[in-house]
Amino acid sequence: MPIDAGAHGATNGNRILRFFVNINPDRDRVWGTKGSFRSLFERYDALSTAARGKGNRITVDKNFADRCFSGLVKSLSKLYPLAKVFDSSPYDRAMRRIHNYMKESLDFREDQREYREIRYPPFSAWSMFTDGISHPVVSGQYALITTAIIPLAFIVAEPRQRQQGSSSPRQGRLAIQFMLHQSASHSVVVATGS
Repeated sequence: MPIDAGAHGATNGNRILRFFVNINPDRDRVWGTKGSFRSLFERYDALSTAARGKGNRITVDKNFADRCFSGLVKSLSKLYPLAKVFDSSPYDRAMRRIHNYMKESLDFREDQREYREIRYPPFSAWSMFTDGISHPVVSGQYALITTAIIPLAFIVAEPRQRQQGSSSPRQGRLAIQFMLHQSASHSVVVATGS
C-alpha cells in the first residue's frame, strides 16, 4: 500500500500527478487504499521514524553537497536527459524511505484498518496526486499511465485547509509538508495561468 516517491528524479517536495486510463475492454482496474498520506502519517508512528532514516530529525532542505550534486546532474542531463533520474533531495530520500517501509513492513501491509478498494471500469480515466494516497493495484491489466510533476507554487489549499493552518502533532518541517499532501480527491486545486 505505498505512496509514490520521486522515481523520476528529485521532486524537492513538488507533487506527483499521474493520469491513468484502463484500456482493458472487459475488466475493471482495482486499486486498494488505506487512505491519504496525512491519515497514514497520523496513524503510523513508524512512518515518521522511516522518514528520519538514521538521523535524529527529519530534514527536507538541501545542503551544500546536495546542491552541488543537483547542479552536476542538471549539467549532465543537458547531454543525456535521462540523467535527471539520478538527482535526489533530502525530501525525496525521506519519501523513498517511507515508500519502502510501506512496501516492506509486514505489520503495515497486514493492517487492514480503513482499507477499501476503488474500481475503475473498462475505458475509464482518472488522475490523482499519487504521493498523497496509498494505491497499489489489486487486479486488472492494460492501463496507460503518464506522470507530471506539479510545482507546489501552482497548488492552492482549499479554504478549510487554510482555516486549520498547518500545525501538526509531529514536529519538523517535513511533517508539516507531508500534512499538506492530502488525498487528491477534494484536497487540493491545481491553479493554472501565470
